[in-house]
Amino acid sequence: MTEPKNISEQDPPALYNKVHRLALEIIESSETNDLQSMWQAYNRLKELCEENQYTSVDHPFQWEVLADFTNDPKAAIRIYHNALKLALKADFREYVASILIALAENYLHIGERVFAWKEALAADRLARETNNLRLRQEISEFLLNMSASSDGKSD
Repeated sequence: MTEPKNISEQDPPALYNKVHRLALEIIESSETNDLQSMWQAYNRLKELCEENQYTSVDHPFQWEVLADFTNDPKAAIRIYHNALKLALKADFREYVASILIALAENYLHIGERVFAWKEALAADRLARETNNLRLRQEISEFLLNMSASSDGKSD
């Protein structure tokens, strides 16, 4: 398959509707505490990502969403790195910044403060090149909270 031409970061990914529908199923099942349906939707999302990996529709969006719903931070980190490779290759700066801050959050969750700080700073640098104010605010708040938690306190 050939790569689609002239795709911008603002264009919705080919799999957007399918991924979005599965994400909503996961959320709705979680809210009603229907764990079986939640895991079925998660596994369908994972299968969708794996089926489309290395194809022309492979996109960081699907992997970022999958990682967002992955409970194990170490597994999520691996999935985010897959999304990051695709986002870097396509030069999708907003995706890269979003993925980096998600990586930072997961690194912090597993106690890897140095990695968390490094990824958050990289996310901040990239986010400043975008018009996404919500993302920029999220990253700034993360950095402020990390700074505040390290001022004379230990985790």
